[in-house]
Amino acid sequence: MAWKILLSLTFIFFQLSNVAQAMECVQYAREQTGILIHGDAHTWWDQASDLGYSRGNNPELRAVLCFPKQTKPDLPNGHVAVVADINSPSEIVIDHANWPEGTIRTGIIVTDVSGNWTRVTVGNGGIEFTISGFIYDEFVQRCIIQTPYDWSVCDGNDVDTYLECRDTNLCDRNGLGGCQLIESGGTGTSDPPTESIDIHITHVKIRFYKSGTFQNKKEVDLGAGESCSIEMEVKIRNKSSHDLEDVDVDYLVVKDKKDFDPPKRYRLEDEDADVEEGEKEEKHSGKIKVSISKDLKTITVSGEHSFTFPIANQNLREGEITLYFYTDVETKKKEDRDVSSESASDEYGKLEINIPKFNTISILKTGTGTGSVSDTSGLIDCGGKCIDLINENQTITLKAIADQGSFFAGWLGTACGGNNEECSVAMNKSQNITAIFNDKIDPGDINNDGKIDFQDSVIMKKILSGKNPDEKIYLEADVNKDGKLGVEELMFIDKTSLSIQNIQGNSDNEKKKKFSPAVFLLLNSN
Repeated sequence: MAWKILLSLTFIFFQLSNVAQAMECVQYAREQTGILIHGDAHTWWDQASDLGYSRGNNPELRAVLCFPKQTKPDLPNGHVAVVADINSPSEIVIDHANWPEGTIRTGIIVTDVSGNWTRVTVGNGGIEFTISGFIYDEFVQRCIIQTPYDWSVCDGNDVDTYLECRDTNLCDRNGLGGCQLIESGGTGTSDPPTESIDIHITHVKIRFYKSGTFQNKKEVDLGAGESCSIEMEVKIRNKSSHDLEDVDVDYLVVKDKKDFDPPKRYRLEDEDADVEEGEKEEKHSGKIKVSISKDLKTITVSGEHSFTFPIANQNLREGEITLYFYTDVETKKKEDRDVSSESASDEYGKLEINIPKFNTISILKTGTGTGSVSDTSGLIDCGGKCIDLINENQTITLKAIADQGSFFAGWLGTACGGNNEECSVAMNKSQNITAIFNDKIDPGDINNDGKIDFQDSVIMKKILSGKNPDEKIYLEADVNKDGKLGVEELMFIDKTSLSIQNIQGNSDNEKKKKFSPAVFLLLNSN
């Protein structure tokens, strides 16, 4: 029997060890981002530089947020987390593991309190932490923003090589986008193309598909589930001293920020061109479709290849997404390897997409009691404090529901007021609303001391005589729910507080001596 218990305890120990290991922040960050750094979290920042990853102090989606060792507050091994969303320049959302220990938590708010992302608060605790910054992997950023994280959407030799390395965990970074295989005794490295100034991109413009003229900038309104199609026009000039054959022309796209050297992974399509010495060649892309998802969470750009970008909260608040379309050219023939491309000017096509704008509704609960606030259409369900984004053209109806033992005391804010449980809110601007829930007060308990007695009667008599009582009074003790404290409350208090059982045998004359006419009638009523 003893050996069975020992075996069971051993099994449980190993199970717990495996769980703890699975919940380490570093392992979670590797699995969610593909950034292949090992060791304690506090070592990641320095390792990133050595391994060829870029670093900085600006949050980006799927970047790794690094915390160094610190004692106040206590982070003896540092910590790493994954940037899941960017709410504003000073607020991000992270997913991470082992904080608290043995857990995976998502949707945690991190706020920059330094102005330059060197000190932050995590969640609602208000405690400030020092951070080292953010680690980026530009090479795999395109792959991991898919939902779910679908690495198969990446193609091309470089990505295939990287995926093979990543899957076997047997690789070393060899600069950005490079990977050195070390399995089976063999080695190999990716061979990034060289660049020169002999081919110039002189013109990049876009237009709606087969409509109008090519321009540098276009604007379109797209709602949920809607799409449009564009095409690109590019002009390149051969300034070398010989003809160039099989020039590779790539059409690329990036979202929300200019990038005059976009990585190949953002390639929508490509084609070949022969450009004679001193000549200019004009090329056109095929149809490029831009689609907004029905839930307004993603935007997809499709050519020969498709890319799905997340629509961030900041896009919703601004009501705008910007796509930048670029062209890159390079030669393929070996003898022309030193004659690649460089743009004569930073030209690009810009598509500004107006999407439905959303405003923020912030709901805070306060008071001595408890309750919840929800939206009758199911958009909002608030526990303590909740913040949601709602379409600016929408009007929502909030409903306050008090928990047992509490009551809804009223609303605070410009959008809601009074103590009606339902409130209609127009979301044409951001709204801050407070719902007050207090502990339930028995009718007639004017001073809220838990009993209806002589003190409540004295307070009511002061009120009715026009005097200000010394004690705090509670309007929630209103008996007839007319929002006032008056004669009916006094009558109810006197009837409830007096020991009627002791006077049931008294004559009417004796009762009339003790009570006012109104109370006398109340005592003798059924």
